[in-house]
Amino acid sequence: MKVFKSEAGRQQVWESYDELVKQWGVAVEESDLETSFGSTHILRAGSPDLPPLLLFHGVGDNSALMWVYNARGLAEHFHLIAVDTIGGPGKSLPNERYRRQGMDHKLWFGELLDGLGLEQTCVAGVSMGSFLAQTILTAWPDRIKAIVGMAGLPALPSLKGKGSPLRSMTVFLPEALFPTEKNIRKLLLKLSGANAAAFTENELLLRHYGQLLRHFNKMAMSKHPIKRLASSESIFQEKSLFLVGDKDPIAYFPGCGPILEKLRIPCEIFPDTGHGINHEQAERVNQRVIGFFCDILYQK
Repeated sequence: MKVFKSEAGRQQVWESYDELVKQWGVAVEESDLETSFGSTHILRAGSPDLPPLLLFHGVGDNSALMWVYNARGLAEHFHLIAVDTIGGPGKSLPNERYRRQGMDHKLWFGELLDGLGLEQTCVAGVSMGSFLAQTILTAWPDRIKAIVGMAGLPALPSLKGKGSPLRSMTVFLPEALFPTEKNIRKLLLKLSGANAAAFTENELLLRHYGQLLRHFNKMAMSKHPIKRLASSESIFQEKSLFLVGDKDPIAYFPGCGPILEKLRIPCEIFPDTGHGINHEQAERVNQRVIGFFCDILYQK
């Protein structure tokens, strides 16, 4: 199973990936960590003397695109460690074990934490990255200080059946099947709130997103099990914050705020904001992420 449909497509994506990293506005160190499921590509930014913050992107993107508007601000407070998910359209390279057996998240996370030398860390993720942040929290609770999940709500049994999974699946159609420039812009408008310009007026980001739609083999991510977490709400009450936009056609559903409030799980609903919450509201998201983690790290 190939991550990219062609070698030429992979080359295009990786070239614009490198250009996006330059837009982070902060020095970045790239490396690869060998794991049981293949080579995991890592982007680091911010002083190693700062508290670590592990970052996970969404299902159809990569670290370069996901954190382009956030890295500079977050790197002033944390040592950022952005992970390209194995099977995603970044620079991680899945091996034969991943292709045959699929991902064992707990094992992979343990290898990441050990290989990166992280005894304890904060974690943030967007969309599927929110699910990965929740999964690493429940798999390694003693090593995760806290998480922020963006554009994704708690994957708990108590929220099963909420929202509209069918709507989530169909929101990308038909534009993603026919990724012309016109359709790419149309899709980004569907996914976004009032500040869609964060995507549509950044020509490099727009070009890279189009390349992902054209060249990424989406089946490469099918090896990641996505399921409800067998966990109580208590760990999320104590160690999490969820940020979701009220115009998010994938993660948001009417009434999710009161439900999470009743469960005592911290959540903020951003008005006029879509699925790209950390792009559309980068400054506000950075402020909430910094404030939440610093309160926990320094017990304010």
